[in-house]
Amino acid sequence: MKICLLTPYHMTPPAPRLLKEQEVLGGVAEVKIISPDKKFGILKRNLFLYRELRQNKNKYDLFIFYDLLTFIFLLPLIIGHKQKFIYEVLDSFPHYYSYKLSKNKILNKLIVSFLLKVEHFFAKYFVIKVIVNSYALFERFQVLGGKVILLNYSSPFEAAGFYNNPKNKNAFLYIGLFSKDKGADEVLEMSKRHPDNKFYIIGDLVCCFDKCDYPNVICEGRLAPDMLLERIKNIGENNFIWGISLIQSMNYSYAIQEANKDIDYLALGIPILGNKREATYKKIREGAGVLLMDFERVFVSSNQKKQYSDNAKHIYYKYYSSILFSKSLLDVVE
Repeated sequence: MKICLLTPYHMTPPAPRLLKEQEVLGGVAEVKIISPDKKFGILKRNLFLYRELRQNKNKYDLFIFYDLLTFIFLLPLIIGHKQKFIYEVLDSFPHYYSYKLSKNKILNKLIVSFLLKVEHFFAKYFVIKVIVNSYALFERFQVLGGKVILLNYSSPFEAAGFYNNPKNKNAFLYIGLFSKDKGADEVLEMSKRHPDNKFYIIGDLVCCFDKCDYPNVICEGRLAPDMLLERIKNIGENNFIWGISLIQSMNYSYAIQEANKDIDYLALGIPILGNKREATYKKIREGAGVLLMDFERVFVSSNQKKQYSDNAKHIYYKYYSSILFSKSLLDVVE
């Protein structure tokens, strides 16, 4: 079998989830990822994928693609070939795109309603399976019955051998796009209140600030998974790490999405410092971290910090392990 993963997202550095899918599927098939150049805009990315699919449609037995806009672009080539296509949903795209298109509440609601109908219609009639990455999306697509499959993200750091030493001093790690809607202001405020603790930001900076005003904030660019792991290990040599997850529920898409970084934190035994956004709060309620509003609870004994770390790993293996990921994905294609 030959499988092609068509993603509109650039792979520089590569997305861990896609690499994991390539690895798992590579055990039973020949797998290729086709992705656009990083410099391409959203329309050019999807036009690129259209051309690639048109040229390669007969070379592969199965295609997996990842975005509603991509679905719309590829639809002329998909019609009549349903058995060859799987739609993987990584976000609530109708809510995400409506939020990007308009902040007017009435118009936003109309766009969401229209795109939800489009997505469900396309998913029902033009693909053989739908893969989703969160319980909220699974519930939304349940109307499709047995063709919807829940495939939680599985961290590439699962077998990293990292020990988050509770005897070390606290430090705080933020992974991903550093922006106001993902908690940038709160992170900078925390760093001001706790100048003796280090705050590490690894990701692209959208919210810029004068680094001279925040001497305990260390900023680095986005890193490939292997380099990110090495950097985390380096930070952990002298620090007990707390993982910051403060995505704001600006829209329904943000409110329900599983944050990959939360799962990476859990895999490494890094407890979460988060908010009440449900996907994050669920992990905190199960003992894998503390709420930002209870920030002082990070300054606890070594035994308590170890318990947070152990809880994080327990939750990871319960819901997100590589074994669970592999079994679910292979069930889809076999």
